Amino acid sequence: MKRITFVGAFIAGFILVHPSLVVGQGKKLSDRAKAMDANKDGLVQAGEAQGMLKSNFKEMDCDKNGGLDGAEISGFFSGGCPEPAAVVKKTKFPPLSNRAKAMDANKDGLVQAGEAQGMLKSNFKDMDCDKNGGLDGAEISGFFTTGCPEPAVAKKSIAQQVLKFASPSPARAPINWRFLRPWTKKVTADSGGALKIELKTGRKLATALNVYDRVVSNVAQIGWAGLLLSGKFQRSLVTGLPFLLNNSEEGSLALWRLYAKGIIKSEYGEVRPLALTTFPMLGFHTRKTPIKTLADVKGLKIRSTSRLSAQLVKVLGAAPMSIPFFDQYQALNRGTIDGTLAQWTIFYPFKLDEVTKHHLEGLRMGGFPGMVFMPHKIYDGLTAAARHAIDANSGENFSRDFGKFWDTAQTQGRDYVSKKPGHTITKISPEDEAKWREKMRPITTQWIKSLSDGQKILDALKAELASIRSGK
Repeated sequence: MKRITFVGAFIAGFILVHPSLVVGQGKKLSDRAKAMDANKDGLVQAGEAQGMLKSNFKEMDCDKNGGLDGAEISGFFSGGCPEPAAVVKKTKFPPLSNRAKAMDANKDGLVQAGEAQGMLKSNFKDMDCDKNGGLDGAEISGFFTTGCPEPAVAKKSIAQQVLKFASPSPARAPINWRFLRPWTKKVTADSGGALKIELKTGRKLATALNVYDRVVSNVAQIGWAGLLLSGKFQRSLVTGLPFLLNNSEEGSLALWRLYAKGIIKSEYGEVRPLALTTFPMLGFHTRKTPIKTLADVKGLKIRSTSRLSAQLVKVLGAAPMSIPFFDQYQALNRGTIDGTLAQWTIFYPFKLDEVTKHHLEGLRMGGFPGMVFMPHKIYDGLTAAARHAIDANSGENFSRDFGKFWDTAQTQGRDYVSKKPGHTITKISPEDEAKWREKMRPITTQWIKSLSDGQKILDALKAELASIRSGK
């Protein structure tokens, strides 16, 4: 994996709970899996499994012996169950992956509805492109890449516009199959054949660093990007100021309303947002020194996720450290840094629970913005039917749902860490909150002064949040 220096909060959103980063080593258990192996028999039993191993145990247990070895764990995240020694019956269908073969009980080369498990079961109808009641290898693979293959027929009866949607997230990242892909399918269906949106996942079409430019230059026509791009969206960064947001749902909704009312619209001259969202809140996570009070922060070396969070770390008396996102595990492990500012969402995939023990939450730092977007010139060039389908599935509701997605992932990440032995989670007390607020006040003051309309934008955001919290 290439080393990338970028805003941690942004990249964390892209690779949220990405399971391919957690694999075993052959027949031997990885160190992480070994920690679950309470009886030290070299297998993770059903009663020992945690996290994703627990929720996917039956599917992972290829030999059905009631325990997971390293090969089964690794195979689940890379290619499925190991190929059996027996000769596999040949079929006319595109071949199944090893993982799908394990579901094919009748060995007909298809995963039938009654055989499907996990994501294949919950998405069976969408995957079954030819509606023959069974999934072949091409249908399963296509679901996670380009969708159903184009039928081998002559020309369509109507002209169909095809848009490529660039999501730098890996194909199996939940943000793709749980959130973005269902949206593309809904828009495509609602267009009545006038539009087809193809979700392109991974780093081939665009990366987290260049997705905005790739979409603006028409390499892709829709994109998913964070807004911590140099100098482009300073007004939208209002959601990242401390002690404003309670969660991503209200932040995403409030941010969209600021845009819809024209308050921050001037920043979006090149693109048309289809959804605006705010990433989950950041917290302090340290190796050895628990942070419970302001005094505990002083002198610590803390990895920050952006220029704004670096300012926060500095005003609190700590030393902000610029460590590439993918290097923070090693930096914590070696003691190069004392702690990091991070979201709960990244703990499982990046094993940060192995190199941090103490966690402080409740500061409500973060809430940095992101968006699904397309250039105005692309939108304007669509047919009326295509624009209607996009409009009907964009805007406030799309933004709210995006926030709900992040909140669920944040809760799952916290629950995972809270169950790990030796970890402490501290929440600042109401009486201490005033002290933290006062200490961080210069950050908000500085942001306001940096913009001619900073105070107006901040007041507007607070008004929207109050309205949302009142049920409006």
